[in-house]
Amino acid sequence: MYLRTSIETLASPFTVGLESSILTIGSCFSDFLGEKLEQDKFSCLSNPFGTLYNPVSIAKLLRHSMQLQTTPSHLFWENEGIWYHHDYHSQWWAFEREELEKIIEKTHLEVHHFLRKTQVVILTLGTAYVHKIKPNLNIVSNCHKRPAQDFKKELLSVKETVHAMSSLLDQLLVYNGKIKVILTVSPVRHTRETLQGNSLSKSILRVACHELAEKYAHVSYFPSYEIMIDDLRDYRFFQPDLIHPNEVALDYIFDLFKKTYVSRCTQEWLVQWQKVKQGLTHRPLHPGTSSHRQFLAQLKTQLDTLGNTVNLSQERDWIDLQLNQLG
Repeated sequence: MYLRTSIETLASPFTVGLESSILTIGSCFSDFLGEKLEQDKFSCLSNPFGTLYNPVSIAKLLRHSMQLQTTPSHLFWENEGIWYHHDYHSQWWAFEREELEKIIEKTHLEVHHFLRKTQVVILTLGTAYVHKIKPNLNIVSNCHKRPAQDFKKELLSVKETVHAMSSLLDQLLVYNGKIKVILTVSPVRHTRETLQGNSLSKSILRVACHELAEKYAHVSYFPSYEIMIDDLRDYRFFQPDLIHPNEVALDYIFDLFKKTYVSRCTQEWLVQWQKVKQGLTHRPLHPGTSSHRQFLAQLKTQLDTLGNTVNLSQERDWIDLQLNQLG
């Protein structure tokens, strides 16, 4: 008897390794992926523009970075002495408009250079609903708590989604001919749009991702949403808000991600790294004893066996500091 329907074995047309540079862009699930990749010592630039939910905004900001376009001045917004921009998350703010503009342009310059050496871009699509700011009806990524009447809310069609992403994918390939793209639909449900609206929105994104993966050889789809909804499929894998995946679910999804995309030799390295990482976070029961010193010495030896594939100087310095403090 089977008690759950687990996701089938996934295959990818390409793999990534510790030598790969990875850029994550999109919903809050991109933050999670970026954080986990960084913890595993991948070279990763994680969601540099903050949370972006809709595919049009994702495409717009990446295009801005590639072309180093001027930041649209009509989308700056001042509220109670703080400046925001409707194309960016509220984490990007400043007391002066000019200061915010410099912050934004500095971020785009960083992405501009990172994209030149990037092997993989992970695009996490959150919703097909968009907000168009009046009167020009430009699609924006953040309303910054402005009155609802300042915006027109619409649902992108599959055709509009595919068009926006196709334009981006074409430009990425011209900008960096070696780039690979992983598309995924966020496992976070957008219940603000109602459950019916969430299902409609996610299905549009899913169909669009399918069409894009079929169209482009350098594009792959990873089923984050399907793993959450059809594989895990239980509220014990959600946070108390019943919307966001909990830590167990996220770790399960990330483990499948690694099995799908990470090269075999890097996976073998990661097994050893996990053991060392656990040792680095270990809290000794009897600090300062000879057994604690022996544990640190063994941990340093384990660290040395990992080689020079990635920079582990910070971890080595921490162990040396602990040993020096013991005298």
